Amino acid sequence: MNTKIIYQFFDKKLTQLRFPYPPVYTEKDADYVCFSIDKDITSKAWKMIYVDSYDEGLEEIKSTLAGYTDKMLIETNQIQTGPLFDEAFEAYIRLVTVPEYDKIPDITFDINKMIPTCDENGNYIYKKNPTYTGGKYEGREYLLTVGMPVSNQIGTIDRCLSHIKPILDELDAELVVVDTGSVDGTIEVCMEYGARVINFPWCNNMSAARNMAINNAKGLWYMSIDDDEWFEDVSDIIDFFKTGRYKKVVAATYVQRNYMSVKHGNYSDVPALRIAKITPELHFEGRIHDGLVVSEEETIVGDSLTSCAKHEGFARDDMDKVRAKFKRNTASLLYDVCEYPLNVRYNYQLANEFNVVERYDEAAIFFFRGLSIEMEIGRTFISNHHASALISTAYNNRMEEVFYLIDLLGDRYPYTIAERGYFEHAKADMGIRYGRSYEEVMAWYNGYLDCRKKFDKDPKDSRANTYTGLYLFTDEAHMNAAHVIPFCAHMSVGKEEEALKELELLEARSMFDEWHPVYQCVHMCSGEAYKARLKKLNHIQRGQKMPHFVKGFFRYIDKYEPDIDIISRLEEVLSFYNIENMQKFLIEHAWEIEGIFWDKVGTPSNIKILENDANISLQLRYMYAHMLKVKFATMDKGAESMDLFLRYVRATSEYAKRFYHPSILEDWETEVITPEIKAAHMVWSGCSETDILKMVKLLKKALEIYPSFHHEIKELLGVLNV
Repeated sequence: MNTKIIYQFFDKKLTQLRFPYPPVYTEKDADYVCFSIDKDITSKAWKMIYVDSYDEGLEEIKSTLAGYTDKMLIETNQIQTGPLFDEAFEAYIRLVTVPEYDKIPDITFDINKMIPTCDENGNYIYKKNPTYTGGKYEGREYLLTVGMPVSNQIGTIDRCLSHIKPILDELDAELVVVDTGSVDGTIEVCMEYGARVINFPWCNNMSAARNMAINNAKGLWYMSIDDDEWFEDVSDIIDFFKTGRYKKVVAATYVQRNYMSVKHGNYSDVPALRIAKITPELHFEGRIHDGLVVSEEETIVGDSLTSCAKHEGFARDDMDKVRAKFKRNTASLLYDVCEYPLNVRYNYQLANEFNVVERYDEAAIFFFRGLSIEMEIGRTFISNHHASALISTAYNNRMEEVFYLIDLLGDRYPYTIAERGYFEHAKADMGIRYGRSYEEVMAWYNGYLDCRKKFDKDPKDSRANTYTGLYLFTDEAHMNAAHVIPFCAHMSVGKEEEALKELELLEARSMFDEWHPVYQCVHMCSGEAYKARLKKLNHIQRGQKMPHFVKGFFRYIDKYEPDIDIISRLEEVLSFYNIENMQKFLIEHAWEIEGIFWDKVGTPSNIKILENDANISLQLRYMYAHMLKVKFATMDKGAESMDLFLRYVRATSEYAKRFYHPSILEDWETEVITPEIKAAHMVWSGCSETDILKMVKLLKKALEIYPSFHHEIKELLGVLNV
């Protein structure tokens, strides 16, 4: 008999479900007991005990709990995600709490304002499509109808339609546009492409608008696209119909490329079920993020097309715009989640909305909610999407918890080869970031490579069903960037020769975020890795990536305390950058490296070199002078700060004498030199003067040029009794 019990008192006010949430993590040697006053509540995961009240003094409750030595009470709206009785467990949170919909921050939800979209039996309400008899395509006039709801998209509509024009030209196809209230010229553009326009007042229900297009379609097949999407190549769609492939299936997907950042080119590819043969029952469901319902069956006979529709609606480049869209979308999604509590597709879309606005904790809660519900209802069609997206959430947020989540969920669902490879890649990459062993990292990386081989041999299933990580198998830049993992792994155990081979396979644009260990590892080599990496970049790219590589050097010397000549290595690092790059970098990032600079670079022995060695590079001289200024600016005024000030003006003057032509330095009116550098040079020149009058003249001119030195210059003039 088990000695542990996890129990709850079912509270129907906290859930729309008629069963308690099954645990996603099941406790070993524990019984799960749910007490309920409602005998309609059932469960596959919990032992149900029906009681008259939830009074813990009730004999039935009391006697049940008395049989256990370890007890844990959880709430109806909580889902177990980790061990509850293991005090040492820290890999992940143990329980997630599903919030009440009207209490989620930043979202407006009022169940009293919900307009039902289903009948009393829970079936979605839609108008069946008409049948035709006079046309040559099984009674229909066209082979294909391209349908699209539109609303004030004058900025994107021509791009969208111009890219589907080959479909309209080469196939027996029509374009049907459902106008939900455009006033900006969008409809006029649509009509230039021969669109048949149907007016449909907006009713906060995207499926209703899409279903209006299907109801009015005269094609045998229907293809849906949004007015802010566009194809670059529609040849596979055209081939699908011209070759007769469409006769063997009832539906097809094309690739939807959702950009996370247009600026940086970051995206994810997902198969979008947007093409299907029109039957009386073909329709969309969902107020927002609608889905095409081809059949009541989970599995349909379909084809996966390679044509790719690009979509920037999820891009995070303008987060104010993204957050506004999030509020609008989630307000609609919550009504769908509430009205269809067992349809986890809506739950999945809701979790993704939280992901887009980087509310990762809330995203994880709803991903777990979807997983838990499907455990009870016995469906797995969406579970692997919930699980892979949950793992992706942790990975994208660079959370160490990704290891636990993959261990928990990685073998539970029927993932595609691409998704399994994505998990292996995620573990390998995070293994580098979190210092896992060389053997573990390389095993995970090789697992990813094995999946790539399997994908290349038979990509069809992965292309059709992968919702997370497909880009690691189809995008050359991302596949190339994976070489950074073995590079870092080899460097961690001193295998420099193997590391450099991997480095040669990395393209210049294969850059990771600045916190990736690659920026430390390039400095761990004898120097060849750094040179090889930087030589792949042009002048502009070097300037752009300077913060990553220079900060990487400082993190390297701080973390590893290498036995190297730090001055020489730093000069080598800085030699790839010009003074303009240096100035921009130090203005923006000096505060991030200041502590490490003075701890590792600014040691007494190194300062002697920096201040007395005439062969020190110009870039290092400038960095040293700037770091002195930063340190001086934060000090209280006094003797110590005056000493630092003099060291700063000396270092700045030494830099200026080597960078500027003497004629420029002697020209007091020049605007080529910044007032600060000019004044610092004058102060040091004054301090070096033996002629008192010349000294005073230089100091006073420096004060006139750069008044911020007033305290220090007045101190110097005071010493001279001037």
